[in-house]
Amino acid sequence: MIDFNPTEGLRLLQKIFTAPIFTLGDSPVSVMSFFAATMIIVGGTMLSRLIQKLLRSQFGSRLSFERGLGYALTRMLHYTMIAVSVLVAIQSVGVNLTSLTVLGGFFGVAYGSDTERVRETALSVTAHEEILSEPRPSVRFLGFGDSSLNFELLVWIRDPRKQFHTKSLIYFELEKALRRAKIEIPFPQRDVHVRSGGSAV
Repeated sequence: MIDFNPTEGLRLLQKIFTAPIFTLGDSPVSVMSFFAATMIIVGGTMLSRLIQKLLRSQFGSRLSFERGLGYALTRMLHYTMIAVSVLVAIQSVGVNLTSLTVLGGFFGVAYGSDTERVRETALSVTAHEEILSEPRPSVRFLGFGDSSLNFELLVWIRDPRKQFHTKSLIYFELEKALRRAKIEIPFPQRDVHVRSGGSAV
């Protein structure tokens, strides 16, 4: 028969719940801190819904003069409370948001470029000591420009004071990486119409 030691069992549970499961920035996140952060977000969502219900019951008739006004105000309140809850939750796991900065770099490539190759090439320049591995760098396809496919490279850095220096380094590396991958950065295309004697060429 196996003897069960409650003290050892509690220590094992504590070790399981406090062991890091991933990192956010430089902060390790455990099961317990992740659960606490999740509860903060859930609690903020529930509180938002409760306040919306209270506002509708107390002030709904006053807002009825503009049918969309009440809805707009309650949705604005909801999104604000959700954003605050997320920020509080992130702070609760030990991430100091004041020490993190997100950088966005816009760039365009020629039509016909392999978009997946563009994404991989852009991400290849993010292996820099000033750039955090978590949250992970990402590339967004913004859409179709007049003469280019437009992308944005997003990275997080530790020191906001170095944002301009780091952004410059990223642009230098990105230009070289795109050139090596033979991905063309297009020149703006313009149609020129020349009038001579009342006729256009």
